[in-house]
Amino acid sequence: MVLPPQVENLLSEFEDLFSQEGPIGLPPLRGIEHQIDFIPGASLPNRPPYRTNPEETKEIESQVQDLLEKGWVQKSLSPCAVPVLLVPKKDGKWRMCCDCRAINNITIKYRHPIPRLDDMLDELHGSTLFSKIDLKSGYHQIRIKEGDEWKTAFKTKFGLYEWLVMPFGLTNAPSTFMRLMNHTLRDCIGFIVNQKGVHVDPEKIKAIREWPTPQNGQHKLNKRHAKWMEFLEQFPYVIKYKKGSTNIVADALSRRHTLFSKLGAQILGFDHIRELYQEDQELSSIYAQCLHRAQGGYYVSEGYLFKEGKLCIPQGTHRKLLVKESHEGGLMGHFGVDKTLDF
Repeated sequence: MVLPPQVENLLSEFEDLFSQEGPIGLPPLRGIEHQIDFIPGASLPNRPPYRTNPEETKEIESQVQDLLEKGWVQKSLSPCAVPVLLVPKKDGKWRMCCDCRAINNITIKYRHPIPRLDDMLDELHGSTLFSKIDLKSGYHQIRIKEGDEWKTAFKTKFGLYEWLVMPFGLTNAPSTFMRLMNHTLRDCIGFIVNQKGVHVDPEKIKAIREWPTPQNGQHKLNKRHAKWMEFLEQFPYVIKYKKGSTNIVADALSRRHTLFSKLGAQILGFDHIRELYQEDQELSSIYAQCLHRAQGGYYVSEGYLFKEGKLCIPQGTHRKLLVKESHEGGLMGHFGVDKTLDF
């Protein structure tokens, strides 16, 4: 494949970013690392290495040594381990992959959404120019969360190693990669990126830029608004925004003034009950104490003594009448002995 001269010049100018060998060393901390959470109580797998012929064994040893030199793996003493295998690539070379099925079976799955191919094809409908961004060793540019390295251990015929960067094959690796891509490219989503920099797509702000200037405004307040404005000017106030969920009184304050009336119900024959409290042997002391503050579930309201919302009736004809009416009255039911005594 022959590259255009402009592309060759660009690659030469930024050779440190587009090196043939790819990144070396641990990637920087970007705020998103691959975390592995095991199911509580799950047994740790310890799989033996797969049988390989001498050529495959030599290839695995060579790739592991290359990973050690790049600083992507290190020797491990992990209690769990999975084997590795070689997968042929299109160019005839081999890719070493970890058989992480045993680890994935005991890993708690992420719920981060992964883009659907059919949705992406729908979004590309009508487009004529297409571009893509490919990363060199993209998964290996994400670090394993500190303390989770031992969970990525893999076993070969010549040693046990663990990953310091995210390998292929882990169940949550695609979710972690999408989180990093969304975080990195979020500032560029919906913008045009070219040699002039990053700017907003003119089509997306066309409606705002062409929004007509209001022509039906008024220069003076009407009498109703002017009256309220004159009234509010005499108070020192500050306008603060409040969310609808917290501004619970906004609906009531925005309604027009209405006259609210309080209807009080008065039952004849109960007025002198307030006088009987002071003479009652059982309730007199409680009534006197509750005149100042409630205590023991008792409180006084409008001169009447209540206990936990129930009206207290002093000894006398009223109590006998109420007990009789509740026990055998036509409007009441037979409560039984226990409920009648409680009443």
